[in-house]
Amino acid sequence: MNRPFIFGIAATGESFTDRKSETERLLANFLHGVNMVVISPRRWGKTSLVKKAGEMAQLQNVCVVYLDVFSCRTVNDFYEVYATEVVRQTSSR
Repeated sequence: MNRPFIFGIAATGESFTDRKSETERLLANFLHGVNMVVISPRRWGKTSLVKKAGEMAQLQNVCVVYLDVFSCRTVNDFYEVYATEVVRQTSSR
């Protein structure tokens, strides 16, 4: 039996549940440089939603840097993750 939802990893492709209005709003915010915070309980698909909208923004030549700051405990932890990911995700090979 196929399970309708995937847990533990970001849902992509056909596993991404239709969240058209949320994706469009996030994409519009990315395209217009609007800061936002996405809040919901654990395992409700925040990461999948943000990554989907980020992929769509990249198709429109918007540079997107994804950060997972869950493990950051200090401002210095945040800056280290931020700097590392900006360099990693914006550097050309």
